[in-house]
Amino acid sequence: MVSPYSALVLVVLLVALQSVHGIAIGTKCSSQAFCGDAVTERLVCDSGVCKGTLYNMNCNSSFPCASGYFCNSLFYCEACITNCTACSDSKTCSTCVSGYYYNTTTKSCAAGPANCVTATSIKACSKCSDGYQLVNSVCKVNAVGCKQSGVISILCAQCKDTYLLSGGGCSTGPSNCAIPASSSVCLQCNSGYYLDQALLTCVAGPSYCDVPYDGVTCLACKAGYFLLAGAYRVGGSGCKVPQSSTVCSKCYDGYYLSDGVCARGPYYCTTPTTSANCSQCDSGYYLSSSSCRQGPANCDVPSSTTVCTKCNTGYYLSSGQCVSGPANCKTPADSSTCSECNQGFYLYLGTCSSGISTCTTMNVALGCSSCVTGYYLTDGNVCSVGPANCSVPINETYCSKCVNGFFWNSVSVTCNVLPQNCQAAMNNGTATICTLCSVGYYLSIDSGTCVKCTAANCLACISGTACIGCATGYYLNVTTGTCTACIGKSCAVCTGNITCDSCLSGYFWNSTIIECKNCSAGCIGCVNATNCTICSSGYYRESKNTTCMPCTSGCVCINATACKSCLDGYYLELNSTCQACDSSCQTCIGTGSSNCTSCIESHKIPNGTNATLGSCVCAQGYSLSSNDSSCVENKNSGSIAVGIDRLVVLLIASAMILLLL
Repeated sequence: MVSPYSALVLVVLLVALQSVHGIAIGTKCSSQAFCGDAVTERLVCDSGVCKGTLYNMNCNSSFPCASGYFCNSLFYCEACITNCTACSDSKTCSTCVSGYYYNTTTKSCAAGPANCVTATSIKACSKCSDGYQLVNSVCKVNAVGCKQSGVISILCAQCKDTYLLSGGGCSTGPSNCAIPASSSVCLQCNSGYYLDQALLTCVAGPSYCDVPYDGVTCLACKAGYFLLAGAYRVGGSGCKVPQSSTVCSKCYDGYYLSDGVCARGPYYCTTPTTSANCSQCDSGYYLSSSSCRQGPANCDVPSSTTVCTKCNTGYYLSSGQCVSGPANCKTPADSSTCSECNQGFYLYLGTCSSGISTCTTMNVALGCSSCVTGYYLTDGNVCSVGPANCSVPINETYCSKCVNGFFWNSVSVTCNVLPQNCQAAMNNGTATICTLCSVGYYLSIDSGTCVKCTAANCLACISGTACIGCATGYYLNVTTGTCTACIGKSCAVCTGNITCDSCLSGYFWNSTIIECKNCSAGCIGCVNATNCTICSSGYYRESKNTTCMPCTSGCVCINATACKSCLDGYYLELNSTCQACDSSCQTCIGTGSSNCTSCIESHKIPNGTNATLGSCVCAQGYSLSSNDSSCVENKNSGSIAVGIDRLVVLLIASAMILLLL
């Protein structure tokens, strides 16, 4: 029995521990930054409250753990089983993630039927994803364009945004229309298109424009570009939301903002604060003293070099280490039990078995649940081929998306070849009209065809000679609509010919001599000739060093002794070094000729299962040359066989003639 004094000491200890980092578990939050560092302080902003994650010795009923964790008897936040959002211990689950259910036999969160939000078993669902209807506990795809089926399943109650509800069915609106009013009239266009006020149809705006006003003027640009006098301009290097060619308000991942300019952060850092400090690391790395360090092998979210909290696909967590699961398993529960299989395999009693070649996922009790590209799922859970050149068929007749280079012709009900230099098209009942042209072409409204921009070094134009976007190394003269070369040959982006906004990779801007100059050897991004921020593949930069040093042979390295991956002809050892493959291997997983995963000679393949691992042998239709050094095509095998057959026939004929004589 716990004495009142011991209980008081425990409460005082918990309160002290809860505020050890300055922010207590249970404090209201609006962002992760408020709770502190999610890795070192073990706090996450979850549903507006700072909650604990793995190894927090400061949780109780009043100060709960984050989703996917539970408070154990030692007042630590401990992880639930894979795909579990709420649990009371590490072996059972009360709530699995969407699409999963708790399997009491395997004691894991297992995947339910395809397209199911709330699963009750491997083949039963109680709530389907949007675009599907519940029929006898199975999710069936709605009619084309239908978001929610009506009381009678063949009728639709609500169509998707780009479709119109008519007589219980859904029909398409005009091409590139987000909100149609009828089959020929649009109210609001998709991103990159503007509404032609006369025809009430959608027309492509200028390139790199997110919200165009017309074919020339832009109201809002796509990421990495800014608006100037109604036209797009390229922002600085690493800038996601530029205000001008030299001022940025938001950078891409891996960059930080410094005086309005995006600078490269440390290696393997997603969210840097300076060139040497990081607040959030890339997958597979953890934060240690503001730097990113590599975690254990096959780990997605590590907490140290030896402890992992979340594993990569195909691995499960065991005592802080990532262990390979069963064969063909995407989400293993342990070394012999799987809860979700890889594409092309189906789950049965915790084991992944080979599926049908046309199925991407399947259920042993129900058949196929989703199909490969070009096939559709029938009511009998069989994958059948769709129309020719269709990547996403609705049935054997209709297609929702054609393969690249084709468009859906609703008049002929076929996927037709796109016109030359055209990226998107439609048929108006009498002719094919292009709606979006390839780079370097503009749309002729009169003919509905794509015409080449004739202005030199022009990537986007509104007529043959009026350019609105220039090639790398050129800037747009808005007065003449022509492209003029930037200063020097190594300038990538400029707004005039007296300075350069961004140099080509491997160069930096020298304002003294007004020219882009080479970075040092092995460097593709630098501040000046001696200060490198990004090294080339095969080079590394120490945190306190500003120059790039070459990696050891075959190594794509992190530092002088550790490789993160290897070049072709080498494989990665457990000690993070690269060792040479056998001379016959292009790639391999170990030493010796039997560990090849691809072969140097184009006509050779590994002789293992599915030709993916083993010694290199000649592919079908090839055989070893006379000196056993290479594979040669069996070009004469057919003619030799024919010659032998003819010889046999001649011999038989000769014998018969002799008998008659």
